[in-house]
Amino acid sequence: MAPIMEVFGIGMIQFIRHNEFEADRFAVEIGRGDNLESGLAKLYKDNSSFPLCDSVYAWRHHSHPHFNERVTELRRQIQISKKKST
Repeated sequence: MAPIMEVFGIGMIQFIRHNEFEADRFAVEIGRGDNLESGLAKLYKDNSSFPLCDSVYAWRHHSHPHFNERVTELRRQIQISKKKST
C-alpha cells in the first residue's frame, strides 16, 4: 500500500503546484501580476525562508513553488502578456 500512497502523494503535490501557477497566470491576465510579485516578496521577507531550494527536493516535498521559482514564472507570464497586448 505504501508505494501506491507515495505515487498518489506525488501526484497531489504536483496538482497543487500546477494550481498555484494557474492562479498566478490568472493574476497576470487580470493585470495584477506586478501586485502579486510585490505581495509574494513581502510574504517571503516576513517568513524569512532560506533563499535557495533544491528543485528536485521541492518538486517532491513542497506543495507550493519556492519564491524564486514562482517569481521567475510570474515574470515570464507578464512578458508573454505584454507581447500579446502589443
